[in-house]
Amino acid sequence: MYGTLKSTEPNHIQLFVKGPGGAKFYGRAKTVGKFPLLVTTPFNIPFLLHKEGTGHRIDGELYRMDEETFNHVDWFEDHPNWYVRKLVKVEVYTDDSDIMIEPRVVECWMYGLARFKKSLLEMPLVEVYHDNPQDKQRRYRPYTVGKDEPLEPYLFDE
Repeated sequence: MYGTLKSTEPNHIQLFVKGPGGAKFYGRAKTVGKFPLLVTTPFNIPFLLHKEGTGHRIDGELYRMDEETFNHVDWFEDHPNWYVRKLVKVEVYTDDSDIMIEPRVVECWMYGLARFKKSLLEMPLVEVYHDNPQDKQRRYRPYTVGKDEPLEPYLFDE
């Protein structure tokens, strides 16, 4: 997890809506490859772009999930319609108690946009996402499909 599903972020609860044991923290990790991660739209949503080799090694959290939770996260991320889930290599550098360990490389699923406006690559990119609820201009705002304005014009070419 690199965005709003991380432990300190607003959508973390989504990992546990199917039950308290549905997701278990495995450790902190960084992608082996570089990826563009940016915060955009009027809702200040973090988006990872599936364009390996551009941007930064993305820092995030790794979780083990049961099948029901995994399916729920797919639904929440609207995979494969909106986000696309791809296998990537990450370097795990803490254990499940968040204690530093000798880094090891594992494969995990990562959600991102497979298609996107090329102009997004010109926006400021971040290595680590953190919401800042005190910053009214840049804090994350929950988005509701069908209620809020469409996000497509911000992200996709027509």
